[in-house]
Amino acid sequence: MSLYHIIIAARFEVSKRTILRDIETLTIAGIPLYTSKGRGGGISLLDNFVLDKTTLTEEDQNQILMALQSLAPIEHIDAGDVLSKLGALFKNTDTTWIEVDFSRWGNREPDKEKFEILKNAILQRFSVSFTYPNSCGEISNRTVYPLKLVFKSKAWYVQAYCLQKKDYRIFKINRMLQIKVLPNSFAGQNFAPPPIEADAPSSTVCVHLELAFSA
Repeated sequence: MSLYHIIIAARFEVSKRTILRDIETLTIAGIPLYTSKGRGGGISLLDNFVLDKTTLTEEDQNQILMALQSLAPIEHIDAGDVLSKLGALFKNTDTTWIEVDFSRWGNREPDKEKFEILKNAILQRFSVSFTYPNSCGEISNRTVYPLKLVFKSKAWYVQAYCLQKKDYRIFKINRMLQIKVLPNSFAGQNFAPPPIEADAPSSTVCVHLELAFSA
């Protein structure tokens, strides 16, 4: 294991094995990578390598750019840098026509902090503990194995295996309080969260109200 593998793993917040596996995948796919040792060494592409984009239509290229733009708010990749590179490659530098922000009004920083904590816990396979008030206002302390981040119905959720309930649960991120990453890890391959089912039809009974206010 060389030093630049360790540096790259730290840069992208993944394990060294993941970097080695990704390099192998790129090599098998025909991407001409080479490594150089010593000061200034690292992993590079051959200078004369050009990505063959002839199989991508203009619509395909716009879809790729839009997908990257939509990933920018969650900041789990360096979307800005990748967008500029692909924009130049596709000869389409106008990547500012769409902006996606999943945070609530006035709550960007708290939401971002929670998202980053949970993202890192999922990638590094660490359990987390938190306080959670459910929809009925009942408060409980939970310890879970976080498995997947889900954006559904205008809100972010984390799908996890709950150690208290011994079952899979979905938690709304903006309800999660006092989130702490615990030192004990878990084997992610041992857990397979079930698919998220469609919301059941609401059984709420509506009543007619008339409100009176003084002038």
